Amino acid sequence: MNDHTDAKTGQATRPPQDLELERVNAAAVDREQRKGSEAAANAGAGNGDAIDRNAMISLLNDDLRTEYQSILQYILHSSTLKGAEYAGTIAELKTHLSQELNHALILAEQIDFLGGTPSVDVPRVDDETDTIPALQSDLDLENKQLVRYRERVQQAQDAGLPDVAEALRPLLEQTQEHVRDLRSALGV
Repeated sequence: MNDHTDAKTGQATRPPQDLELERVNAAAVDREQRKGSEAAANAGAGNGDAIDRNAMISLLNDDLRTEYQSILQYILHSSTLKGAEYAGTIAELKTHLSQELNHALILAEQIDFLGGTPSVDVPRVDDETDTIPALQSDLDLENKQLVRYRERVQQAQDAGLPDVAEALRPLLEQTQEHVRDLRSALGV
């Protein structure tokens, strides 16, 4: 590096080409560090069994589609179930409905956080309106979601995505409650 002297201050200065080279080198180092961080997240910080970011986005979109299905199913079932003995169950289904909507929002936010686009596809909705089969259908869907959320929390942790795992944990806990509520309503 050649030092130059500033005519006004008498202080040593560096030529512009040296400053530009330093800026370019710093930017390159910064890019490499970001690539390394992203690669660690995609590879699960060295865990060979971890899924990559794109696979996580795909799985979260599958979960989101299932939440859409739950939302529509709960709307149908909470409005069509019959019998005074199910009044408490209907109120509980309406609570589940608002929680499912919140689950969908959380999933969409996590998908966006990971760089994906939230799905807008809705799977086929069970249109059962007889009380017991409808509640069984809800229970089956919640059991499916429970398994998926257990897997997803672990996968996010293994992939080095602790923020995603923490965001998903309340979904897992509420889904466990939904399963208990539906089992109780069905007497199983």
